[in-house]
Amino acid sequence: MISVPASKQITSNFGRNIETDLTTREQEFKLKMFPLNIILDTSEEQNWQNDYYAYHGYNADVIKQFTELFSKIINPTQQYQMPVISLDQTTPKEAVCQVFENVNTGGVSLTAFELVTAIFAMDDFQLRKGWEERKEKYYSGDLLSKVTATDFLTALTLLSSFKAGGTVSCKKKDVLALTLDKYKKYADSLCNGFSLAEKLLKEERIFSSDDLPYFHCMYGSHGRQQDAHDFRQEHGQAVVLVRRVRRTVRIGE
Repeated sequence: MISVPASKQITSNFGRNIETDLTTREQEFKLKMFPLNIILDTSEEQNWQNDYYAYHGYNADVIKQFTELFSKIINPTQQYQMPVISLDQTTPKEAVCQVFENVNTGGVSLTAFELVTAIFAMDDFQLRKGWEERKEKYYSGDLLSKVTATDFLTALTLLSSFKAGGTVSCKKKDVLALTLDKYKKYADSLCNGFSLAEKLLKEERIFSSDDLPYFHCMYGSHGRQQDAHDFRQEHGQAVVLVRRVRRTVRIGE
């Protein structure tokens, strides 16, 4: 088995020399190289097999060799049954999270964002698509580019729990308990809060997240539309904090 680029050519000498050329079916037949990208397309695989036999004049040794490849690699791949866990809409959200965590214990652990994405999908809501649109609109600049999907959900959970009164918390269990209604209610307000924090920092001549010693000390909106000037008038202490942050110098500079 070999890996080839999209050009289907393996080259050397900085692309000047072509070592292996698989750009045509005839070249694949000549070099006896079966393309794995058609292995799950049984119709295309069968056509390739018939043309391969014809190219080699139905040679018995060639047929025997391909038959062995088919029985050991191609057929088992085509017949492989993908395990699927089906959950209906009546399944408690806690159970959904538990299933996702259990099936991922052997690999990379799922993030809170991935778990909430699965929960919201039960209500036909595409959380990842929504985040990608918000990231492009609000979090593509140098100051906010480090905000991750999980950061956004954590901040939204913090804002939601604050507005609800009582204990303010944004632990993983709190993020997983976030409802779709609360997400829709506060997502725009949170984005506006981050935008306000970005404007405030820029006015203090901070233009990159690398200039912040602790990136996550950002301001989340409490649901009101404000500009940087209004924020200064109402939260003068925060501006002093930003100025202190500016005086922090990174080691090596």
